[in-house]
Amino acid sequence: MPIVRTIVPVIAGVGLMKYRTFFFNNIVGALLWAVGVALAGFYLGKTVSNIDHYLTPIIIFIIVISLLPTTIPILRDVEKRAYFKAQIRKLIKKIWK
Repeated sequence: MPIVRTIVPVIAGVGLMKYRTFFFNNIVGALLWAVGVALAGFYLGKTVSNIDHYLTPIIIFIIVISLLPTTIPILRDVEKRAYFKAQIRKLIKKIWK
């Protein structure tokens, strides 16, 4: 969830994390992410034949997993669920006109 990238530096500052520690963790995380994603793509492309056929389901799975932390509380709360159902219905009616 992209909001985490926005909030973490603020929380680190409020929590009085040393800049050196934050900077080091930030660099390590960025390198692991960039290198990890590139290597995963490289090895998946070499290992799994016709990986392009699986990309859409994989992307949808990643999106669904990343949205779960926000959707589960909405689905559990009856009032929030009703509000979002109404909003979705309005949107669908607007699209179908």
